[in-house]
Amino acid sequence: MKALKKQLYILFALCGLALLFFVLLFVSDYRAQEAASASGEIVFNCNPGLVTDLQIVTEKESFAFVHDTGNDSWTFADTEEAANALRLAQMLAELREIRSDTVTEAVTDLAPYGLDTPSVKISFSYGDASHTLEIGDYSANAHRYYARANGESRVFLISTAVKTAFDVTEAELMNN
Repeated sequence: MKALKKQLYILFALCGLALLFFVLLFVSDYRAQEAASASGEIVFNCNPGLVTDLQIVTEKESFAFVHDTGNDSWTFADTEEAANALRLAQMLAELREIRSDTVTEAVTDLAPYGLDTPSVKISFSYGDASHTLEIGDYSANAHRYYARANGESRVFLISTAVKTAFDVTEAELMNN
């Protein structure tokens, strides 16, 4: 019985050490991702309040919205049904200023980055300017997603928060 108790204590201690290791690893990865997002060059930006139309194309769904900037209301472009303005504002806030410390210039083959067929394509306009952000594959090494802006040949890494914000369903975008 004494030997069994001793083995249980050792097992609990090892489980505790393993848990501590994974927590420290997660915190370290999170801090590295946040530091990369806060440093580096600005690779994409958006002024959410000025956006007049927005299109989101994912692997599963496609949405188009029109923004009445006068009364700050959003509608689905095809049905003119009211959309969730708060949710759309939160999504666009993720595009306010995207920074990356990892930029690859003059990329000719987008397939290795998952950008030949992006998992998410975000397009919007304000004024006379149109902007597009394409999000490709996840980089397990960097814990971020590959992306490119406005059809440029530059590929950069972006925070997972951007992809997560635009990974939505129609129900989440409906005005409830």
